[in-house]
Amino acid sequence: MQEFLTQRPSLKVVFVLVDWSIQPQTIDFEFMKVLKEDQIPFEIIITKTDKSNQKDLYKNTIALQNMYEKYFWNKPNFIMTSSIKGRGKDNLLDKIEKILQ
Repeated sequence: MQEFLTQRPSLKVVFVLVDWSIQPQTIDFEFMKVLKEDQIPFEIIITKTDKSNQKDLYKNTIALQNMYEKYFWNKPNFIMTSSIKGRGKDNLLDKIEKILQ
């Protein structure tokens, strides 16, 4: 996949989907690290936020921030989404529109 992504001159951004029904996974951050090393822009999209209660949402958000800071030394930007409740849909569509301009 790395070769595919690095050989795409028309590629503007990669959306990295992080499943919020479980804690952030190391494999997600390893993939983001590869993207960053190859200078491939990426955005983090948090999915399945409707499957967690407020306590788990908070816990996973803190875990994501801590892991991201460990790998990249800054705070992450991400869009939280829910297909059931429609959370984040407008933000995501706005982001895509800006990227395509």
